[in-house]
Amino acid sequence: KVIGAKEEKQWYQRRVRARVEELRAKFCGTDGSSGGVTDVAALQGEIEKQGNKVRELKAAKGDPALIKSEVAKLLELKKKLPAELQQQQQGKKKGKPATPAKPTAPATPAAPAGDIAALQKEIELQGTKVRELKAGGADKAVIDAEVQVLLALKAKLPAELQPKPTGKKGKKKK
Repeated sequence: KVIGAKEEKQWYQRRVRARVEELRAKFCGTDGSSGGVTDVAALQGEIEKQGNKVRELKAAKGDPALIKSEVAKLLELKKKLPAELQQQQQGKKKGKPATPAKPTAPATPAAPAGDIAALQKEIELQGTKVRELKAGGADKAVIDAEVQVLLALKAKLPAELQPKPTGKKGKKKK
């Protein structure tokens, strides 16, 4: 059956409306209302507040049991996020890939030698902290958070000073 321009336009409009509703359900909640967006925004605000609370406790070297319970609350809040937003947040944590697709000039101008030395010292101290936490049997969430801080510091180094992977991770001699 050959359809006319009017029927084709109506069919196209129905498809567009269906797709819009599908995307609303996916990103804003199942009812298609804008209430889902504000709920997500409120949840992200709560996650930010809880994250700041955990950071303050860690900085003040608070009670490990209290820190652990606050981290657990934070993780529960993060589980409530829609899957798409969880993936976005995980992407933020991981940062940039280790090797760019094309070799390019450094994005940042060369930092003064004093800044680089201070950054390397800070990386060394954070690395020591991570090793001590691992040796002391600290909670995995606490260790992961400190490793993320370490990785963020290493990412600040110019590309030519970043450590190269050795490929020996996890291999044990018999």
